[in-house]
Amino acid sequence: MTTSPAVLTRWILVAGLALLGASAEIAEAADDLSMAGVVLDDAGKPVPSYVVRATPPAGVRRYGTDVPYAITDAKGRFTIEYLVPGRYRLFAGDSETHAKMDPLDARAGQQDVTIRVTRYRTIEGVANDAHGKPLAHMDVRVGRRPVYEGGHAVGETRGREALTRTTKTDAEGRFRIERYPSTEPVEIRVTLPKGPGARLGPLVVAGIVPGKQSLVLGAKSALSITGTVLGKGGVPVEGARIQSTVDGRRSGPSTATDEHGGFVLSPFVEGAKVRLRVTAAASADAIWLPAKPVEVLSGAKGVAFTLNPGHVLRGEVTGVKASDLRGYEIYAPGYHSMAKPHVFNGASTAFTLGPLPAGHLDLRIRRGRRSKQPLTLTGPRKRRTPVPCPGEPVTLEMAVAHNLPGRIAAPAGVGQIRVTFYDAWGRQQSADHALRAGQSFELRGVPAGPGQLFARSEDGRFMALLEGVSPTDEDVTLTMVSATSIVGHIENLPSEVRIGSVTARRGKLRYTARLAADGSFETPALPPGLWNLEFDVGIPLGGIVPTLHDVEAGTGDAVATWNAD
Repeated sequence: MTTSPAVLTRWILVAGLALLGASAEIAEAADDLSMAGVVLDDAGKPVPSYVVRATPPAGVRRYGTDVPYAITDAKGRFTIEYLVPGRYRLFAGDSETHAKMDPLDARAGQQDVTIRVTRYRTIEGVANDAHGKPLAHMDVRVGRRPVYEGGHAVGETRGREALTRTTKTDAEGRFRIERYPSTEPVEIRVTLPKGPGARLGPLVVAGIVPGKQSLVLGAKSALSITGTVLGKGGVPVEGARIQSTVDGRRSGPSTATDEHGGFVLSPFVEGAKVRLRVTAAASADAIWLPAKPVEVLSGAKGVAFTLNPGHVLRGEVTGVKASDLRGYEIYAPGYHSMAKPHVFNGASTAFTLGPLPAGHLDLRIRRGRRSKQPLTLTGPRKRRTPVPCPGEPVTLEMAVAHNLPGRIAAPAGVGQIRVTFYDAWGRQQSADHALRAGQSFELRGVPAGPGQLFARSEDGRFMALLEGVSPTDEDVTLTMVSATSIVGHIENLPSEVRIGSVTARRGKLRYTARLAADGSFETPALPPGLWNLEFDVGIPLGGIVPTLHDVEAGTGDAVATWNAD
């Protein structure tokens, strides 16, 4: 007779407590707990000779591979003894007649654990072709249709047997799947002969309940879908690609139109719902855009698509050399599927995009993997300016970006400093956040032209602002000074004015403060200098605005008069 590690551990613990002179109550408290329950099948009948194992809770030491377990009796009852307090993970062992159980959580000491298991089922049948002849030596797959969550198939978790079984039909088309571990409806798929001469539709039968005997699966004759693809004025479109989706879940056959714009898609099983999609086709003398997808039934005839004419958008990038543009891409957002981005190869600054629909389109330029020289668009955000298509060639002005070096002058104890450059269109380039007084910095990718150079300490008590700074400037020094604010109020404020806001602007810098009900306000910390104040009082009174505009930060109380004239 062998003693399990759990029993041995209990004896050693009790003996140790006795040697130390512990009381009988302490020795009794060292007794392990038990867990009891019953195992039932899907019909509610007890399952005898079923192994139930209990994985110990986290932090409990396990001796080797020994896991507490029990075997059900004739009434399906089980008792697992010598458990320490905690939550256990129950899982099933071996059984000739029943499948593995889903993992179940239970606590030590619980006496009413109910485990549900599934009795193995047998699936058998015969597969025939459309003429009743057996499909010999074909692959058969039986399983549940997978459900995906987060990109992963669920339903076949650890502790449960796989729900997919495969086999082959014999010379008479018969197949048999034994010990299938589920009672839920399954899908049976038979791989049919393929090739130009195949005249059978896909043999897929869903909703089969495991255990149903003598299934007869008959393939149906393949059906075709025919139609035409025409362009503007009824001109046939050659080379247009037709793609299909069957029953909204799997890809079907695809083809291309002939010189007359016609197409034939096959095979489809009778009654299948098919979604057809036409992709763009381009040639030297014609460009076409996709038509909207259509839904038809298998066997449909005379399906017609009318494609819209596409256009080519041409343009040129100025202000930089062709070699600087190498690796950059220009594209029209939202039209990637029909118009691939144009990649500059370093030989020319001209670009071509198409096919594209008529209208106003946005153009974007981005850096590719092979691009080395940082560039920046000049002008008022031209990459977001709609351009007409079709229309005259588009001109986009760009410039080579530069590095802007400088130095920080600040009193001792300022702490960490962050430096930011704002160009003329509000784009930002920032230096390291951990700069300190006396250190040098270098901003990379700064566009040519004047801008604002702004520095701020981590606690916001010190700031510096230089306007009209250009990357070509030398010996740029940011002198940190104490930040200040603008405190003020609005006189003669009407009672119907809701609480609004005050915005202080200086170039691309912008700070907003709340306007109190009595008309008082105080802006956040600002660099010293002249600021423009804008008031939003939240009432639709046209032409009635406070008269205060430009204010010097730190000069005292700023007063604005409500002008109702």
